[in-house]
Amino acid sequence: MYILEVNHINNKEDLFFPDTNLVSVQETDEFFKNAIQKHIHNFVENKFQSSNTRFKRENGSYQRVGKIYFFKTIEAAEDYFKEVIADGSNYRKIRRAWHQEHKIINETNILDASGNVVKVIHSCQGNTCLRFGTCPTISGGGCEIVSEKTEIPVTYHKQINWRRV
Repeated sequence: MYILEVNHINNKEDLFFPDTNLVSVQETDEFFKNAIQKHIHNFVENKFQSSNTRFKRENGSYQRVGKIYFFKTIEAAEDYFKEVIADGSNYRKIRRAWHQEHKIINETNILDASGNVVKVIHSCQGNTCLRFGTCPTISGGGCEIVSEKTEIPVTYHKQINWRRV
């Protein structure tokens, strides 16, 4: 069993996309409902479960951690995330633009059932982009975070026992 862990860091304030009202609750629910339905066969017992936590980090930044439980395989978790970020819907376009505007740092990991990272599939800090392979230039579709890597705190997963394997 595997868990998809999606981390967002806001270095300036305790504000994340779900806190905004840029898209309706109905549009948000519809976006995720469609993704879940397409991948429900990849969840253990065909059951979708998720959780979200947030906290203030020692360095003063804010972190939001979303987890989606339990995928049958590493590939299933990765495929679900690929589908979600590649979606061309209005919801996805607005969310991506908001993240770039607010310089939200992202990292998505696949964890085993014990919570150990088994694969890092997307990481602003690690220059790993699931859409492009590595972080592209801004003109190539990338975000400003690439050009500002010196502002990204090193190993920001310290508080959640993050480690690469």
